[in-house]
Amino acid sequence: TSTPVNWQIGLEKILVDDLAFSFSTYTDSSLISSHLSKAILTDGLFDLKEELYVINRLSLNNSSLNYSTDTETPKEGFDPAHVELTDVSFSFDSIQYKEKEINATIGSFRLKERSGLEVVSLSGSVRADTSLIAIPEILLKTPYSEARLLATIPWNSLDEQPKGKFRGLFSAFIGKEDVLIFSGIPASSSFTAAYPNRDLTLTVGVEGNLSSLNIQQAKAELDSAFVLTASGKLKNVTDSLYRSGELNLHAVTGKLDFLLDLFDTETKQLLNLPVGMTLEGNASLKNREYKTDFLF
Repeated sequence: TSTPVNWQIGLEKILVDDLAFSFSTYTDSSLISSHLSKAILTDGLFDLKEELYVINRLSLNNSSLNYSTDTETPKEGFDPAHVELTDVSFSFDSIQYKEKEINATIGSFRLKERSGLEVVSLSGSVRADTSLIAIPEILLKTPYSEARLLATIPWNSLDEQPKGKFRGLFSAFIGKEDVLIFSGIPASSSFTAAYPNRDLTLTVGVEGNLSSLNIQQAKAELDSAFVLTASGKLKNVTDSLYRSGELNLHAVTGKLDFLLDLFDTETKQLLNLPVGMTLEGNASLKNREYKTDFLF
């Protein structure tokens, strides 16, 4: 039998300064490249006997990361096939891991993306013991938007035969500028000016486990343009063969004239989008078959 390695390793400081690397694959033209301006790890402890790992602080400053899946010219707006991150900086404090006991605090986080998307702040913490994972709040901010996540996840809700129930609530308001970045519509388009200068608000709550998951409080709203609400249930979440579920939707429209700017002048004259249109119905999944029943 092999002798256990009961080492205890203490690290006062590790500094990585001005490191660049790239990785590419010839089979699918994927490319990943990065430049680490300065990465610092301070006060680390790695106890192999107790399987305890502690880092007081981990930080990265003014670095970059590029990822592309092909050699095509990137699309306007956010293009997931061509991600170019710059000014990447973050700090994580009080990181600790031992079996199911996990602690980490996000001290700071910011980055910029080629599309114009910018994260100016990401804050929050994750705490876990032998019973559950707790996310009191994770808050992401851009110059125009905010997104918030709260969750409690008992470990036994993730078992193959789950007993506990996890709960999560996601909410966000997304400013016009960020909506247009993800739309991919050219900035020179008349739609850019026509789109309402109001926040798109999103809310979704979930409760359950991997056996049965309830979707609650799901709502998307653009003031004076539309309101969409949804609720539903999903069973056997991780089983691709026996997964089943149902989603109920209800939507009411307001003023949608700005959508006409997606069309040319001749087509716009043929279309009319009245106030008060409704869409109601449900979508279901059973035995790997999808069914829909909507009334517009």
